[in-house]
Amino acid sequence: MILQCIGSFEAVKRSVIDDLLFDKLPDVLSEQQKKAKVRNLLQSLRKENKITAEGKTWMLTDE
Repeated sequence: MILQCIGSFEAVKRSVIDDLLFDKLPDVLSEQQKKAKVRNLLQSLRKENKITAEGKTWMLTDE
């Protein structure tokens, strides 16, 4: 879902990704836990070299 969103818009701010995913995460998670989950998902994709960040803007890598 993150990759589709970034691919559609070429570059996406973290707040847009938060808005997209927060509704999909379980309601039992607090706001802080949801932010941590999204952060972990983004970092996982970054470590797999699928996305890159410039400030608070995420984009697909060229590979």
